[in-house]
Amino acid sequence: MIKVKISALLLSILLLAGCSDEGDRIPGKCGVSGSNANLVVGYNNEICRENVSARFNSTLMKGAGQTAIPKTDEASRFVQEDINDEPAHIKLQEQANVTTGIARFGITTAVWLLGVFILIWNAFRILQSKAVQEKDHYDTSKPRYSGMSYVMPFVGIFFLLPYYFEGSEDGDSYSVIATRYATIKIMWGDVFEAGFISSIIAKEQKGDLGEVTNEQTKKFDTSYANARSIAFAQVNAQLLDNVTAKSYYKLHNLTLPVDKRQVEFQEPFTFFFNDNDVSVRRLEVGSMRQDKTITEVANMNIKEKYNLNPTVKDEAASLRKSYLTTDSANQESSLSGFKEELMKSIGVTKSSPDVNNAVVSQSNEIMRDILVEQMNSQKLIKKTARLQEELMCIGDFQVAGETYVQDIKNYLKYLNGVIPEPRFASAIECVGGKTGAFVVYGERDAATVLNELNTAFDELTEVDYKILSNQTKALANVTIDESNGTACVKARKGGTTDFARYYPLCVKQATANKQIINIATTNFSMTGNGSGAYLDTNFSLKDNDQLDTLRLRNFDAQMTAMYNSVDVQVDFTRTDKDAYLETLIRANLGDQSSLKASVIDLITGPTTSFKRDLGWTEECQGGLYHCIKGENVVPALSNMSEKMIDTGIFIVTFSLTASTLASKFQKSDDKSMSYSGDTKKKHNAKAKSKSKKSKGKSEPSTLLNGVLKVVEFMFSMFASLAYWMIYIGWLLSYMLAVIPLFFVIAGLLVLIFLMYSVLLSVFRFMWMLWPNDRNNISMNLKKMMNEFVYDVSIKAVLVIVQVMFYKVLGFALKLLVFLMLKYMEQGTTEAIVGGLFIGPMLYFVVVGLLTGTIKILDSYAEKLGANALLAEIMSESLELCLIVITFGLPLLFIKMNKMRRKR
Repeated sequence: MIKVKISALLLSILLLAGCSDEGDRIPGKCGVSGSNANLVVGYNNEICRENVSARFNSTLMKGAGQTAIPKTDEASRFVQEDINDEPAHIKLQEQANVTTGIARFGITTAVWLLGVFILIWNAFRILQSKAVQEKDHYDTSKPRYSGMSYVMPFVGIFFLLPYYFEGSEDGDSYSVIATRYATIKIMWGDVFEAGFISSIIAKEQKGDLGEVTNEQTKKFDTSYANARSIAFAQVNAQLLDNVTAKSYYKLHNLTLPVDKRQVEFQEPFTFFFNDNDVSVRRLEVGSMRQDKTITEVANMNIKEKYNLNPTVKDEAASLRKSYLTTDSANQESSLSGFKEELMKSIGVTKSSPDVNNAVVSQSNEIMRDILVEQMNSQKLIKKTARLQEELMCIGDFQVAGETYVQDIKNYLKYLNGVIPEPRFASAIECVGGKTGAFVVYGERDAATVLNELNTAFDELTEVDYKILSNQTKALANVTIDESNGTACVKARKGGTTDFARYYPLCVKQATANKQIINIATTNFSMTGNGSGAYLDTNFSLKDNDQLDTLRLRNFDAQMTAMYNSVDVQVDFTRTDKDAYLETLIRANLGDQSSLKASVIDLITGPTTSFKRDLGWTEECQGGLYHCIKGENVVPALSNMSEKMIDTGIFIVTFSLTASTLASKFQKSDDKSMSYSGDTKKKHNAKAKSKSKKSKGKSEPSTLLNGVLKVVEFMFSMFASLAYWMIYIGWLLSYMLAVIPLFFVIAGLLVLIFLMYSVLLSVFRFMWMLWPNDRNNISMNLKKMMNEFVYDVSIKAVLVIVQVMFYKVLGFALKLLVFLMLKYMEQGTTEAIVGGLFIGPMLYFVVVGLLTGTIKILDSYAEKLGANALLAEIMSESLELCLIVITFGLPLLFIKMNKMRRKR
């Protein structure tokens, strides 16, 4: 049953990969987006011209290799052209095809001759069984050889018939139909693998960026949380403006003509810009001066930590105003144009982290303009604020009674000029709208208003979320380029061994870019200044003693309830976003600081730089690896290894140089003392006073000698520590490099075996020529089916295993480094010891996980009951590879030690 389920699952995924609209095939854009050649699209199973399997098979067996590629795929059209463009490659293909042609001729001829004798034996054996009435071993009521036993030899003969492959005239003319069966397995395996890789890498590059439509997932999206905060600030600001307007017009309506009387401000807000801050203000009607402020309703702020190259920064500033937009849907086109013009201005053809950071900065400027425009134009903001007022008035009505209601209605008549000055001007608090369309708040049912309020706030949050989502999608599409997407594209297009080579770098670059974008979208913050009674008495209303009941009302409980009506499960309190962003933008998790800075950094604070690369900030101290992302650990360890090697070499060089100078100085001093002694013997007849002087000089020399010995000892000690730093740094680099090498070897083994399965495919159907009873036929057919599923799926399974390996490795290493860093923080000695132990601990983790990987691949083959030969060869080869890695390491250290002694 498990085999049937696996087969059905593989077939379903294969069909899904081939039928998705997301993976549409675009000529010249195999596996990538039509608008961005560095952005991999998901659910695309096209075989690209760079595909390793296609090039490998086409080189060794031209005809069979070409037939193993779907005719509609890019590889079918261009693989042979690429081979022809390289003289060395075309020569290799010619020689390989001659060799495989001869081999196939020999194998096929031998099988045909052998098949004749087998068929003769088969006929004799079946006739004999029939003559003696031999019965089936499992069902004695039936003859041993059924009707299928007579049919199977003809099926076997069919598979042994010649088959013409495209390009067979070039030396690949000894194929049979069985060979075509083998090439179909290769083709389906490559298609299956390509579909898996495209989906995985598309997810790595931008899978969680943009708008999340699943309600259960959306509440964990940081962009959605930020959208709710912005929506709350907008309503908060508008409510403050509305209530302040009532206080303002309560006085001014007394002197205004009927057609000028208002209860809300009708003019737009005024915005004052100061660097990255925006002050949203309500000025006195008709004024544009900041000192005429009635209330400051909100503040907007952009937090930026982009230490841009001065040239890039200046050029970006000069282009900024030309590529702004207030239309959220135009963000991508504006950013794309900005980036293109910026690269032209600074004279580069390839992007860089600096250019992308400038794009992110420009994106925040666009966001500011969009939300500034929204404050004046978005009707949902005003609607939600008015519903807050209405909900408050309903409560007031219930407490104050009918007299209060009558006062409000009278004030409404006064606004419309029906009656003169009302008895209670404070009744303005429950009137809304504008001239000619004034309404009374508080007469509707509270449940209806509350439902409308929460619905309006939810809709406003969705609008803001759409704006933020457009920002993230625009940033993803524009910032994914050759500086951070090349490895992902190579992994997708090459497949198999190329996936093993480039996937770790792809994850590193894509993860950093996604995290930068995710954090960038939360860098824009907005604060509404309303609270309590929502009356700002800091400006023109200061010391106003006619506020009446307006001052007594408190909207905080209502606003809090509205805010909580939108479910969000994101906690920003555990992560210092500013510090983390500063870490990430430093060349995509890589520290590009100078050697001097690296040395000082590592010596003065062994854990500081490592924590920075991990994204571990002070806020994370209380939680077990809460703020460390698993995908950041491997890049951080790689960065750490480079620093340790550089620092170790620096210290060794300095120590050896200083020790050499000290040694030369000591020899010079010894010669000087010797010369002084010889002179003293020759002039022994001189006065005793000169002898005393000579004795006086020898005392400082003895003291200096002692100091030099201490200095040499210190240099020696530091040099020993430095050598260990180099050893551990090399060990870290070695182990991190071993992982992709291991999977490259695994992928290469699969390619080689499948190539041999084509050469030897004719043997696979030889069993059909022999006499077979029901049990043999059933067993062989099941075995062939399992082999087919295994051969088709093994490449995709290897891809999945690699992805899971790096996920598990990241989790294991983040736990390891967390515990190690906690130990290293206890003191200087612990910091040194912990740093030296990181390498050996990584060694055991990696070796253990690679051993587990071999077990998983073995288990897959065993559970499927599949191609035992391929499974056994792969298992033994990978175990041998692991042994070489394990026992090859001491040889590496011996070599390093010899280099040290020679030096």
